[in-house]
Amino acid sequence: MHRDGLPIAHGPGTSAYVTVNIRRTEWRGVLARLRCSPAGLERIVLAGGGRA
Repeated sequence: MHRDGLPIAHGPGTSAYVTVNIRRTEWRGVLARLRCSPAGLERIVLAGGGRA
């Protein structure tokens, strides 16, 4: 960790897929918060899918 609390990149990149359930009307707010995240996110993908 850097002294400002942000992670420091070392070595090869890492990918992660994270699954969450959000209300259909809230996805824009979730996306906005992810875009402002200091976590160093390079790509953000939101995919929709219904429950059977």
